[in-house]
Amino acid sequence: MCNANYKDTFCKLLRCNTVSNGGDFDKFFEILKSEFPLITSRLQKIDLSSYADGRDYKNVLLFKWVGKNHDKPLVLMAHQDVVPAEEEHWTYPPFDATVVDDVVYARGAIDCKNTLFCTLQAVEELLKKDFVPFQDVYLSYSPNEEISGGGTEIVRDYFVANHVTPFLVVDEGGAIIRADGKVFQKDLAMVGVTEKGYADVKFTAKSNGGHSSKPPKKTPIARLSAFIHYCETHFVFKPRATKTAKRMVYALGGALKFPLKGLAKSIYLTSNLV
Repeated sequence: MCNANYKDTFCKLLRCNTVSNGGDFDKFFEILKSEFPLITSRLQKIDLSSYADGRDYKNVLLFKWVGKNHDKPLVLMAHQDVVPAEEEHWTYPPFDATVVDDVVYARGAIDCKNTLFCTLQAVEELLKKDFVPFQDVYLSYSPNEEISGGGTEIVRDYFVANHVTPFLVVDEGGAIIRADGKVFQKDLAMVGVTEKGYADVKFTAKSNGGHSSKPPKKTPIARLSAFIHYCETHFVFKPRATKTAKRMVYALGGALKFPLKGLAKSIYLTSNLV
């Protein structure tokens, strides 16, 4: 962060407590208006109230930057919210955005107000130059990503209802890994090209009725506990390395030291082991 203005703006965003439940999002929006006036005045702020379907849409932000074409829109994503922070476990107060040796220490600095700030700053600077994008660009910022809230789902429903099919979505990704001379020989910047899957699995155990004065052996609670323990200590689902994952590990091989380098470079033969 060599530019002082960038640093000041970034720190203002970080100092605003936007914990998913109960954060001060009104103050956060005021900062956005003052620091990014062209975005908030020139871009179309989408009204999502018709797509909420009972979900809280108040703090969901979706801006549309109209481009020269409309068939391959770009979506720039990030989330405004952060997880709670227990100050006693921090070297510096989590919402003070303390700068030491040009490094900013704060909750949300890498998850993911950095992404939010960078997208806003880039668009703001292009608007100063009266730049018009080749395609429509949407800026999408959820207020409840950390708690699997419905902010992004509301935006999705808006896209579906208005026949918007994103050509490319740019969201938060992996961190930059610095070479340590032990495992990594080179710096690495991960570019995520896929998204993790997610599933909830429900287990049910049944038994005959009875009375607590004479409990049967192997009650549902005992059987469920044993089964959950089994799931934690065994591969219940068969692991599988996708083509994308194999290519990622293979590419990592160029930065790893032996013996991990050899394992990564032979991933197409050793994927089960990996």
